[in-house]
Amino acid sequence: MKKFEIGKVYGINGKAKIRVVTISKSDICFNRLFENEDGDFNINTNYEAEIVKIKKDKEGNEFIKSTNGLTNGWYAENLIDEAEHKASALKTKALKEAAAKAEADRIANAPEMKFGTAIDFTELFDYIKQFTGHANLTFTNNGVECTTRRNYWSIKWQSSEIAPAELGVFGKILSSCVVSPFNNEISNKDGVCSYWTTVHISYRHKSGGSNGMELFTARFVNGKWSFSAN
Repeated sequence: MKKFEIGKVYGINGKAKIRVVTISKSDICFNRLFENEDGDFNINTNYEAEIVKIKKDKEGNEFIKSTNGLTNGWYAENLIDEAEHKASALKTKALKEAAAKAEADRIANAPEMKFGTAIDFTELFDYIKQFTGHANLTFTNNGVECTTRRNYWSIKWQSSEIAPAELGVFGKILSSCVVSPFNNEISNKDGVCSYWTTVHISYRHKSGGSNGMELFTARFVNGKWSFSAN
């Protein structure tokens, strides 16, 4: 027959976990626990120590039911070996950290990263100034980003704000206006990388809400920029 023991940790379905504090003739007092990433069990301060009746099935195995009804019951046989559990958690953590490092190294050394980092945006930014008529614009390039789930490579850049006073009549209805990419991507075809971006003007209305429109498309292929307006 399985019986509860003081100081031991029990769980059900690998989710809810408790540590037994005291056991009387028919009652058991326990704390709910939460698990940290190192596999240690700490008291969940959202719950006070709970006291419930110990019940037995027809074979005499002890089980309890929580007073808050979050689970059907914990059987005494669902005992967790804390040392073994912690060792397993630390192994899992180490594997995740190793996988994260490997992915970070892959991104850092990817041809798309090297290509995107080396692009000179001066010609694009000068063309935007000429196209918009705002020669005083400055630009921020926040570098290459990779969405690992889709292996999608893009570059995050944006102009400084165009002051409402420089927007003519539109300055009366717009609170902010910047030039930035709406869509952009570094593609890699047969080991040859290129970059394209739709250059977009984005604005926010003083009355609320935001919108934007495409100005032109830019491409960087074989070390040269090209621009095309719709």
